[in-house]
Amino acid sequence: PDYRLRARIHREFAPETAVLVEYGDKNSTLQEVYQKLVALHRYLLGIQNAPVPGKAALSAVQQRLEQHNDDPIFDVQQRAKNLPEPLNRWVGELAEQAWRVVMKEAISSLEIEWHDTVVRQYQTYLAGRYPFNPDATEDVPLSEFERFFR
Repeated sequence: PDYRLRARIHREFAPETAVLVEYGDKNSTLQEVYQKLVALHRYLLGIQNAPVPGKAALSAVQQRLEQHNDDPIFDVQQRAKNLPEPLNRWVGELAEQAWRVVMKEAISSLEIEWHDTVVRQYQTYLAGRYPFNPDATEDVPLSEFERFFR
């Protein structure tokens, strides 16, 4: 009877304990997950410690969307899919949170760039003039109009 209980417990927890098993020279699943998380950490530190983190985040987003290089966030997401519950949720959520942080930083960078280049130029050279303000007494010079929309 006692061995049956142990066998049943072993069967029930087999997926969870399997993540600890090493196969020959191959790392255990848990060690692989750890390595992927370390790579993700380095990736995020690279963005955070860049001279302009927002631009680094924007570049990371562009590279991820174009799939031109290795992406640690994607690697962690893919690895999480093959993990047992609840480890798959935890690891998957870490990857999702990392992606949200990178996206937030990239969007913030885009907003700053938009304001500094487009909005500021518009306010300086076009706002308050005709045709942007129908009641204006002064027209936007054609040269300014062309320069802005180039």
